[in-house]
Amino acid sequence: LAVPTALLMLCCAALSATNDPYAYLSTPAIGYAQSVIPIVVSIIGVGVPILVAREAARQGHSAVGAAIGVELNFVIICVASIWWLGRRIAKRSPVTP
Repeated sequence: LAVPTALLMLCCAALSATNDPYAYLSTPAIGYAQSVIPIVVSIIGVGVPILVAREAARQGHSAVGAAIGVELNFVIICVASIWWLGRRIAKRSPVTP
């Protein structure tokens, strides 16, 4: 489960690093939300599989199977975010001196 979680953390870090801090000067609430979203997603990405595995074990089901099912959903989200970040970076114009 460490590999999908690490991929999710990498995607959150990439999203955070590619955010333009000056894009939403006129609407700072959007800028704050844009800064908080990667943090919240990474907290959810670490906590939810653990909680799902614990609850599955309490119910008598396979904790590993439940956690893997949740992690597969996170991998799909990661692949979509990598695709979106690639498009977002490709649209940027290079800075020329």
